Amino acid sequence: KGSFSVERGKHSWPFRFQLADDLPPSFEQNKTDVFKVHYYIRFSFVRSEWYRFNIHKTCPIVVRQPGRLLPLTKLKAEKSSRNGVRLRVMLDRNVVIAGHKLSFNVNFINPKQALIRRVSIILTEYIEYDGREKSVDIIKQDLDYIKALKDKHIDRNFQILIPSTTPVTFTFADSTANHYKLRFEVHLRGIFTNIKLEIPIVVMDLVPDVNDNENDE
Repeated sequence: KGSFSVERGKHSWPFRFQLADDLPPSFEQNKTDVFKVHYYIRFSFVRSEWYRFNIHKTCPIVVRQPGRLLPLTKLKAEKSSRNGVRLRVMLDRNVVIAGHKLSFNVNFINPKQALIRRVSIILTEYIEYDGREKSVDIIKQDLDYIKALKDKHIDRNFQILIPSTTPVTFTFADSTANHYKLRFEVHLRGIFTNIKLEIPIVVMDLVPDVNDNENDE
């Protein structure tokens, strides 16, 4: 900003600026049109001569929320069916980095040896904006191994890969939010015997939290 003379040739000027801490991250979900968040920087080179055109350049930038891995906190949820089958799901943490794997344990108590046909998992993204909400299924698959079983006790560990393109969890101004739930659906023999269990999942971007006052080691 300001006026100065520039000689003929190539010139460059380094610059930096601070973004507000409460900005929502860049966001776009191609499967729905609820809202998008894009950012641009506009550069203007204003010439002093009125008869010469000014130069304008607009460049897109990506805003990401800095953060660190949250402390290790275990999460457990359980639910039982009408015929006595109990499902228990345990996670070491309900926070996952986009592009990494989410680990969890699935435990069944099945005293009557009811037939467990299969277990489906669905990771759903919920997008809220100005009172509207839309949902998008990010992952939908059946768990391996737990198929057509009558075991009295089942205890297995699983992992699912969260796509690297998954938008992060965030809330902005009480009217805009993006969050996730991991739903387990146990398909059992019989009528009205299936189990549905939902667990909230936080998706993060692993971006270093830069402190200008700290020197690099």
